[in-house]
Amino acid sequence: MLNHALDPVTYTEAGSPTASLITIEPEDLAQLQIPSFFMSVHDYIYSSLAKKLMDEELREKEEKKWKTDDPANVSPEQLRVSKRHCMGGTNQVEQVVREPVPIKFSQTLYDTELCAAVPLPFFLSKNLCTFIDESATFPTVKSNPLPGETKGIYILDVEKLSARFGKELLLSCSQWSEAAGNMWNFQASRDKNGTEGDHAV
Repeated sequence: MLNHALDPVTYTEAGSPTASLITIEPEDLAQLQIPSFFMSVHDYIYSSLAKKLMDEELREKEEKKWKTDDPANVSPEQLRVSKRHCMGGTNQVEQVVREPVPIKFSQTLYDTELCAAVPLPFFLSKNLCTFIDESATFPTVKSNPLPGETKGIYILDVEKLSARFGKELLLSCSQWSEAAGNMWNFQASRDKNGTEGDHAV
């Protein structure tokens, strides 16, 4: 703009009246969107930049308002469609044909096994899932101190829970096979050397 004013013959086109005279890097622009930082420099910001920041803030607010994951802002049909589109790569679980999905063991089982044998029916798959979901509400008792410890720990009240999960001699053959496989996986997970360790073997 200055060159055009001084030498309009050589510089025939005038500069843009809306162009910024100062280049603002994206990182600096992001800082200006932080309210505390903006307040410290707002006296020095020219009007076109202030307008740009305001437009950006309004755009972000509008996007947040109409996000599809907010049930209050979507139609029932959109909500149904969004619930159908719920699968992604993170939901995939590695499976081997004819092998059950690996089961996670509750920490309370590990704590209890340190002090008392956990009965076989506790290792039925449905019961192991119950431990993950409800173990915080299960009855517990305080154990005697472990070797080298001065205080006991709280473990499952095996006697009370056996009334819910069943006694060992009441398992059917198929239930015994299922529980035995899960119990072996549990014991192998306690071995510091894994499935090849002395305890697992």
